[in-house]
Amino acid sequence: MKLWSNLVAIALVTSAVVFSAAPASEAADTSPGKIAAYASTTSAQIKDFDTILSASLKRGKRHRVVEVDFSVTVPTAPSNGSLSGVAVVNGLTILEPSKLETTITAVETCSTPLIPCLLNGHFWLDLDAAEAAHPGVFMGKPIVVEVQAQFVVNPTFIPTVSGDASIRLRMTRK
Repeated sequence: MKLWSNLVAIALVTSAVVFSAAPASEAADTSPGKIAAYASTTSAQIKDFDTILSASLKRGKRHRVVEVDFSVTVPTAPSNGSLSGVAVVNGLTILEPSKLETTITAVETCSTPLIPCLLNGHFWLDLDAAEAAHPGVFMGKPIVVEVQAQFVVNPTFIPTVSGDASIRLRMTRK
């Protein structure tokens, strides 16, 4: 009898663990982080440089650099085109190494329809230099980084496409 009750107890505990497990999430976010933050989504609607994902650090500090890595994937691009993206920090597109006069900081040509198109961006921002150029925007303030993206088939056709996106922020000492 004791063996039977132990088996029933084990079965109940196992069932509770299996059926109470959290379902797979469409989005994950560790923001705001003290020195690092990560976020991802599997349901980004990519259209005309809308913000598709963001992550934040609690506050900017002197003698630090913020590193930003992001990726955007369109699993099945509708046709030939290009996937473009930009990282915006506290409302400004001032990340290094891009000194472009346009806000586009990363572009990937997607030449094969229905094949995944992947865009990666790797940038950094010297918080001391950014604060000197934009006083009161970075030091002691939250550092919010937004990933904005668009998929362009031609200048007159910018479809809305679904995709996945991920971002990693790290604040390190110079």
